[in-house]
Amino acid sequence: EEVTGCFNNGTLSAITLGYTLSNNIGVEVSMGYVFGKGYNIRSEEQQILDGTEILHSAWNTTKRKSTNAFVAPSLLLTTGDGTVKPYLSAGPVLAFATVDEESSRYSDYDNTPELVKYEEKYSGGVALGVRGTAGLDMKLSKKLRLFSELAFIGMSYHPRGKETLKYEINGQDQVPTWTVRLRKVKYVQRIDIDTESLDLSADKPSAELRKYFNMNSLSVLAGLKVLL
Repeated sequence: EEVTGCFNNGTLSAITLGYTLSNNIGVEVSMGYVFGKGYNIRSEEQQILDGTEILHSAWNTTKRKSTNAFVAPSLLLTTGDGTVKPYLSAGPVLAFATVDEESSRYSDYDNTPELVKYEEKYSGGVALGVRGTAGLDMKLSKKLRLFSELAFIGMSYHPRGKETLKYEINGQDQVPTWTVRLRKVKYVQRIDIDTESLDLSADKPSAELRKYFNMNSLSVLAGLKVLL
């Protein structure tokens, strides 16, 4: 089952450094870390005879969540010189992300119960997007200002690879016996099916067409600015 969602939603912790070029123009660099929320999906299946007897059943659960460290330089525009100043900012954002997946699958076909649990990590590569904010800046003292802003990020993440960290069948982890090819995946933009040049080496990752994760987000931020 495919788990979808905006993997950049969650809890954000950040610090911003800024420099004023004029009364109404400045530059900022925001750096922070996002603890993404988890997305879950569950499916169930049963085969019932005569409406009462369960011949077999199966279920599957999958959870994905993302974390990322980001850097976002921006151009800042403000208006007015009063106690409360509205502002806008925009610029690129770069994020170094990982996505963790945990899945469990159970079935009792042919009266043979089997429980499979596995953990996978998507990593590598840099997510590139745009970030814009609109907010209000309120003066508290000569060196201290309070701000509140609405921030939007438009971004997608294309991991370079995926690694299976655990694959248990009825409590027995199979990963220690796996080759690199079974354990790791390298994502590529194109795969040429040429049997003469196809590399199936056990000590190299397998190749799959690259995938992406939606990292768009809309957030409300508040904090303090300290003027130096």
